[in-house]
Amino acid sequence: MAMAATIILACSCSEEENTDLTINFNGLLDTPESEYVGPKTNLPDGAFYYESTFTDPSGTATFNHYVPTAGDYFGGGFTYTNKTDVQTNSYTNSSAITGRGQTGDTYLTCNADGTYRHAVITLKDAATVKGAYFTNSTYAYLTMRDGGMGAHPFGAGDWFKVTVTGKMGNAATGTVDVYLAKDGNICNQWIWHDLSILGTVDALEFSFDSTDKTSYDGGQTYYLNTPTYFCMDGMVITL
Repeated sequence: MAMAATIILACSCSEEENTDLTINFNGLLDTPESEYVGPKTNLPDGAFYYESTFTDPSGTATFNHYVPTAGDYFGGGFTYTNKTDVQTNSYTNSSAITGRGQTGDTYLTCNADGTYRHAVITLKDAATVKGAYFTNSTYAYLTMRDGGMGAHPFGAGDWFKVTVTGKMGNAATGTVDVYLAKDGNICNQWIWHDLSILGTVDALEFSFDSTDKTSYDGGQTYYLNTPTYFCMDGMVITL
């Protein structure tokens, strides 16, 4: 009986040590309809984007970030924004199609092409990411709905997805596909997606795919006509 009591006590203490942290950036932007734009201080040779990072207020998660050499606006990786513009179909509009975040007025927007601009979240310490809320950016949503700039309006059979890859060191721990359009439905609200299947990770990498793509070398390589943007909020990390 004494042994059983000891085991129960140990398990109870272990459970109490785990805490969930929700990442958010609410209150960090002083100006309405704005976005975080990083410094122009690191330009790799031959690059068109300045590279930097920013970290959430808790110091737990670091996000990569790009600013174009030709402008002072979000150019790729991640930014946080409080934009509410659900009408403007433009790459300079980082607003979510919802017009606000799930947990407040500020949320994350991501853009990457997988070649010149990547999307990576790095954790200070290895942990389990329980999940996050995802939705479309206004730019991606309106393009899928209406077409334009080489993209066709989405119909039955079309899909657009974000693939989240867990990393531990240089090894992948697994992937989760987040569909932001599928079977004629284009996401226009915040949807929770479970990422715990990725296990213990020290980084998350994000990539895109879509049925709307065009070949530029005779069929071997494609670029996506769907804008490679999404929005995310309320990411929960178990520490």
